Amino acid sequence: MMPALFVYLLQVNAALVLFYLAYRFLLRPLTFYTLNRFFLVFGIAFSLAYPRIDVSWMLNQPSQLSNQLTAVAPDWRAVALLPAQAPVPGFWQVLTILFWAGSLMMALRLLGQFYSLYRIHQQSKPACHEGMSYRQVTGQVNPFSFWQTAYLNPDQHCPEELISILRHEHIHVRQWHTLDVLLGEFSTVLCWFNPGAWLFKQAVKENLEFLTDHQVLQSGVDSKAYQYSLLHISDLAQGASLVNNFNFLTIKKRITMMNKKPSSRKYVARYAVLAPLIAAPLFILTACSEEPVATAPQVNQVPASEPAQALADVVYYIDGEEVSDGTFKKLDTKEIESVNVFKGESAIKVFGDKGGNGVIAITTKKNKNASQVIQFNEKLQETLKK
Repeated sequence: MMPALFVYLLQVNAALVLFYLAYRFLLRPLTFYTLNRFFLVFGIAFSLAYPRIDVSWMLNQPSQLSNQLTAVAPDWRAVALLPAQAPVPGFWQVLTILFWAGSLMMALRLLGQFYSLYRIHQQSKPACHEGMSYRQVTGQVNPFSFWQTAYLNPDQHCPEELISILRHEHIHVRQWHTLDVLLGEFSTVLCWFNPGAWLFKQAVKENLEFLTDHQVLQSGVDSKAYQYSLLHISDLAQGASLVNNFNFLTIKKRITMMNKKPSSRKYVARYAVLAPLIAAPLFILTACSEEPVATAPQVNQVPASEPAQALADVVYYIDGEEVSDGTFKKLDTKEIESVNVFKGESAIKVFGDKGGNGVIAITTKKNKNASQVIQFNEKLQETLKK
């Protein structure tokens, strides 16, 4: 059986691929960059979270006690409420080690990028141009922003270019684009083996650049001058993958999207359809694949001297009332507060002749404080003490 870790990873990566394909072929050609941003962020967040959401109620499949009560000891001294977990095969152990080794390497890579940015920040100094603040750096560095700060070397640009570049980076800063980038980086730490996760991260950064370029041009910057500024710095070194580089994408892609005709509003309906269309089947598949997991209730064991009988011959009490075998089997183990098992002389002493084949008395969490339940349990204990 596949370990829970790999079931989770399989679900996460399948969702990432589906969301990426939907973006790549249906949404990327559109000029609704803000909606694309929300769709991509939702895609990553949903993919990471949905396997951990309990949706078993959708299919009305409560875990039943009859599936959990799997073993009965001859003297009823122990009741196995949960099956023993099988040892993890060697194959899965190797895969687990490889997975965590890869994730560790990716996490160390991410920490190295943070440290590199920290050094750049420490070596830079505050500056301002036309009322727009930034951190002045040295060397041949492509302008970039991270968190709430823009970084560039003003000696590499003419005054007109500085205005366009700073407007671009300040849009990244004001709209907290770094959060999107970090979310994409985190997904590759966990899903480093999945090409879809890397493509998804690339798509997040790509769309942020499309969005920022669009808003820069809307602010009144001359389109041709702005595009020439991209060409002028195209040969500068890129910053770390954590940052929003001014020249992150190929020039051709960005200029193509800047000159593209705005998409018709009728295409907005795609967003309302795609997200539920992807999420609903994933939820249903998860609900179908989930095995009921029951929390083992408290078990009070009562010694007995006679051999055990089949469970079918046992008398069942739930919250002080005798119930049928069918009612017992439908009981959700999550509702159980405690279980008392009686057999042999102890069962006959408490319940009379009908307890000869054994009695199971269950108290539910819902009614544990009910007066009739408390009285019933007290009566059992007093009878056993006599």
